[in-house]
Amino acid sequence: MTMRSCLVSVALAAVLVCTAGAVAAQTYNHPTLGQQNTYTGACMVTTCSGTYYDNGGAAGNYAAGVNNIFRTFCPNQAGMCVRATFTQFAMNDTYFLCFGPNSCCDYLSILNGPVQNSPALWSNCTASPGIITANNPSGCLTFRFVSDGSVQLAGWTATLSCVPCAGGPSGTSNSDCAYATPICSDTQLSDASPGPGINAEGCSGCVTSENYTNWYQVQIQTSGTLAFTIDPNNNSDDFDPVVFGPNVGCGSLGTPIRCSYAINAGNGNTGLGNGAADFSEDVSGNQWVAPINATAGQTYYIMINGWSAASGSNGFLLDWTGTASLNCTCPWS
Repeated sequence: MTMRSCLVSVALAAVLVCTAGAVAAQTYNHPTLGQQNTYTGACMVTTCSGTYYDNGGAAGNYAAGVNNIFRTFCPNQAGMCVRATFTQFAMNDTYFLCFGPNSCCDYLSILNGPVQNSPALWSNCTASPGIITANNPSGCLTFRFVSDGSVQLAGWTATLSCVPCAGGPSGTSNSDCAYATPICSDTQLSDASPGPGINAEGCSGCVTSENYTNWYQVQIQTSGTLAFTIDPNNNSDDFDPVVFGPNVGCGSLGTPIRCSYAINAGNGNTGLGNGAADFSEDVSGNQWVAPINATAGQTYYIMINGWSAASGSNGFLLDWTGTASLNCTCPWS
């Protein structure tokens, strides 16, 4: 079949209804446990205001035994980057046998990006970070925390805000559902992502957080199985497929009907098919979930979630392998 893709913008109405993730000023505490046997303590939050504490909150000390658990904050406005202004910091627990920076037994790492292995802007315990500002295409800051069992101190208080930044999120990329790329046929699509977008909207079901995301939309033309393979350009990259539908909107996606959060194990390929019968899997899965028995006229949103920092630039091929044909008349009515 001729390979084609409908590279058009979605209608303005779809943009207007997709406002999930714009979070009012509030307080956030750092988690102490990871979700689904990962280091992700909480789903990514999009905000340009709020107060961020260690898990002890405004008055308590942080907990013992926190093992590199992280959480991420991203801007909810285009062209902005997140800034953290630390107004209180007490974590000076050091010992020459401790393995942290400057022999820190407890320490906070602040990372320049949306994932747990983004490059560090600051990692220490002996002095306050002061003011830390993201400087990356996602506009996100990620915070990782480690504590041992010996001494627990007052931790930190940081005010979250956003500042204009060159090269920050555009707000009109397919990192957000509202700008999902309509695609069709047996298209193999090469794509890359700058980050999770400016709306937190894909975190449900087996998804513990959005990282480097691309959103796609398909409409079924003839009934059959909807299946696809994600083939990373660099097979060491870790991508996860997530499918919402049928016939849902960006503002009401619900729980995904197919979801794999499996850790990369093998050649990097993942998707719907390959003999899989399960509908959802966590990090211990085999990277494949079952195809969808799709009916003509149905539409689906597909989020491809990249976990490694390199996946933001390396991209992938998206190969459609099911028996259902996809509508190539764009935009769909």
